[in-house]
Amino acid sequence: MIIRILKLSLFLLFSFSTLTINAKTNEVLTSNWEVKNQIENEVKALLDSFDPQAKVIVHVIPVKTQFVLESTPFVYLTNQINQATGLPQLKSILVKVYSQKKQLPDELIQLIKGLGESYQAELKLNYFKVPDFSKGNVKNVSDSLLLNNKELISVGIASLFFLLFVIGFVLRSKSMTGVENTIKDSLSQMVQKLSESPLAMSQNMSNMPTSQPTDTPIVRAKDENEVIDQLSSESLVALLSDCYWCELDTYAAYIWLKLSVNTKKEVLGLWEFMSEYVNYISQLEPTIQSYHKDPYYLTPLDFKNYNNNQIRELISKNKTLFLNISKMRRDHLNFPINEKIDLFGQELTPFKGNIKQMQFKPYRKINSFSGLKVNSVEDEVGLMSIKDPSFKLINSIKSIVWAIHLSDEEIKNILNNFTAPDLAQAWLGPEEFLDKLKSQLPDKKLKLLTSYLQNTKASRESRAYKEIYKLTCQAFANSAREEINEGEANESAA
Repeated sequence: MIIRILKLSLFLLFSFSTLTINAKTNEVLTSNWEVKNQIENEVKALLDSFDPQAKVIVHVIPVKTQFVLESTPFVYLTNQINQATGLPQLKSILVKVYSQKKQLPDELIQLIKGLGESYQAELKLNYFKVPDFSKGNVKNVSDSLLLNNKELISVGIASLFFLLFVIGFVLRSKSMTGVENTIKDSLSQMVQKLSESPLAMSQNMSNMPTSQPTDTPIVRAKDENEVIDQLSSESLVALLSDCYWCELDTYAAYIWLKLSVNTKKEVLGLWEFMSEYVNYISQLEPTIQSYHKDPYYLTPLDFKNYNNNQIRELISKNKTLFLNISKMRRDHLNFPINEKIDLFGQELTPFKGNIKQMQFKPYRKINSFSGLKVNSVEDEVGLMSIKDPSFKLINSIKSIVWAIHLSDEEIKNILNNFTAPDLAQAWLGPEEFLDKLKSQLPDKKLKLLTSYLQNTKASRESRAYKEIYKLTCQAFANSAREEINEGEANESAA
């Protein structure tokens, strides 16, 4: 009889402990779910302006504390609650963003990571580009997307085994019918969630409405050319005028090269000085950069008539403007680092100030010589005949024959930077000029050069030719500075 009473007591104690633990577990899961949803909503709000269709998944790891069940020897771990917010105190936060955009802007990444400070937790951000399934290309799911869900699957399987163990014990008691039904419902929901593969999640994302606001000038495109050409005319004017004021002229040449004829016609009529600028950049060798991917150009502000100094003055009067201008402008404003930290640290709010349009004449002084190219030795003979060429001219026309105007010592210093094989690749020019170069070479190096010239084809596009020209320009720049300093010294003495 006594043994039966002891068994019954132990059974009741264990049953009570199990129910209490289940209640505490539900409380912990609920609080974790609340803080997880709150963070997801905050991240989604930041992403809406960049990609309204982006999906956000948040994993939180709370700080644990010990919980002792009353009247029992059992110790259980539960969440440590932040008294100020009533939510669990977090140890770390993992934010996963799934989007069909190529990458997140740097400013948006900083804003998302800044959320970790408000929760006093370390925040890690993972970004995944999801394939476009709009054309039925369902099979091309990224392997990285599948691999990154192994953690979720592992946790789900472990939780499933734990629940099966609890179910096996609880169902032994006929008085636990209500708990049995609750657990069965929870288990079925969990199995349903686990059955949703990454592929299903991607398909759900692709099934969302793909219509975008009518004022959005960018649409998805197959290649870089189509992306640029799909920008609105106003956006292209903003982009090209930013290149103009930031002196990214070769990048502007790349943008202009990618536009269709009809788009070029529209853009030319939207800015008074666009024709002049286009005539200039059309003569340059294009170089690619990525500023055209800046979301700013979706709805740009009208700053085409403002140079960078004038924008700095506006920012000094209204700091909210800083985060509302293009990344290209921010990169070229040259604020002191402490001031930049202060500007980047402010809250992103829409700019509500009035932009007064101004006209400035003249605009930038564009180098009119930049379109001139040397294509033959005869052209270089003509360059050598120019007496006292200006530094502007030397810095614009790429030819090493300008070195004919340097002293012997300056020429020798330039040639010392190159080996005989390098010089053979750049050995182009009139005989008079080449003879002067030979006179500044040691005999041994000159013999080696002569042997290499028999099997080497020289080119004005070779690395050595461009480096010699670069050092020639530097020598002329140093001479110009010395003349200026000498003139200032003479004026002071007078």
